Amino acid sequence: MANDAISALKAALKASEPARCYIFYGEEAYLREYYTRQLRQLVCGGPAGDFNYHRLEARGLTVRQVSDAVEAMPMLGGHTLVELDDFDLYRAGEREQWVELLSDLPDYCTLLLVYDTVEWKPDRRIKKLTEAIDRHVCVVEFPKQSTRQLMEWLRRRLRVVGKQIDDDTAEYLIFRTGGAMTALGSEADKLGSYVTGQTVTRQDVDMVTEPVLEAQVFDIVDALAARRGGEAMRLLRDLITLQEEPIVILAAMGSQLRRLYAARVLMDSGDGMRGLQELYQLSSYAANRSLKTARQLPLAWCARAVTLCAEADYRLKTSFDDPARLMELLLLRLLAEDAA
Repeated sequence: MANDAISALKAALKASEPARCYIFYGEEAYLREYYTRQLRQLVCGGPAGDFNYHRLEARGLTVRQVSDAVEAMPMLGGHTLVELDDFDLYRAGEREQWVELLSDLPDYCTLLLVYDTVEWKPDRRIKKLTEAIDRHVCVVEFPKQSTRQLMEWLRRRLRVVGKQIDDDTAEYLIFRTGGAMTALGSEADKLGSYVTGQTVTRQDVDMVTEPVLEAQVFDIVDALAARRGGEAMRLLRDLITLQEEPIVILAAMGSQLRRLYAARVLMDSGDGMRGLQELYQLSSYAANRSLKTARQLPLAWCARAVTLCAEADYRLKTSFDDPARLMELLLLRLLAEDAA
């Protein structure tokens, strides 16, 4: 459904025939912002663009204010765009008036509602408003892209600057950046400037990119599993030096250790890769890496590690001990467990 809505939006932009009302939402901020800019350019790209573009603040907004902007005639025979950011239609008052407005938008105006910090969450119990949205609004979701989609996009971006990247390195880069297109694009641009040859290597990625917390926690847990205690402690202290909150680090560690426990159980039942991806919605890279680490560990260690994380979480939230010290103690306890 999301792909159908995006395809319809692309077709409308290409034909210069925008719909009268759009709702843009979804996890992939890069695409949401990209198509918002494309719509602004299409509707307000002419000489009277500044006069035909109306952006309204959500706080205290009334239907009358939106209606006045919608009904304002465009200058120089153009088209108008009225944009509302993070305005929750379902929690707003004046519902009957909103239904009327959405049902009778003029053909010279496009109303755009963009959801970023506010979640787009339709409430089908509010029937008249929901029916008006279903009939008169093009709702476009921009979901997080699959690894395959990101790899294709990454290759196109690097190709522009004469670089190439193989599948394994591309997956590694996507994992290191967390899979968000904004971060991935920024790191790709850095690599394009840094790499002197034609091919981006894994060593280049390690040298240039800044990994997200999840990737750094993977490295800590892998070091623990391989009994490289000094490396695990150094990585933890690096995170704390960078002012990552210990409670946030612990949450990420707990998530990865629970995945290792699940991976160990699934491997023993003969359903490793597929089961782990379905259970945690992991990329193939993250699932493969978790399975590889789990193979080094007995089931009892994985179960105990999850328990130790839960105990550390309780201490972090209830004691007055130094949070960084408690995290270091957790690593020492994990290293003391028999992982042979």
